[in-house]
Amino acid sequence: AVVSTQSTGMERCGMKIAISLIGTFRYCAYLGKYFCHSCHHEQSAFIPARILHKWDFRKQRVSNFAADLLGKMTGEPLYSVQDINSPLYKSVSDLKYVRSLRYQLYFLNEYL
Repeated sequence: AVVSTQSTGMERCGMKIAISLIGTFRYCAYLGKYFCHSCHHEQSAFIPARILHKWDFRKQRVSNFAADLLGKMTGEPLYSVQDINSPLYKSVSDLKYVRSLRYQLYFLNEYL
């Protein structure tokens, strides 16, 4: 499992993994790793990949580090839906509508 690939220790703090405690570690949905209770306070956040590939806006439990990173990325235009998953425009009508508004604004810019 994932914990066995982390045989050298916890992802952030390096705490040694005791086999008897494996059930107590917390999984970070963003990084795909397990963390100890000190490094993972069960915060939740939106996962960009889940949104871009599955249109899934459910918050997932993430480590402290991931929550901080995702919090800093919020509101930044880091991903292009067109480049990552363009078929999403066909299946999500609101997204298609927003794209058409963006195109209209782009062409209106010439007249401002």
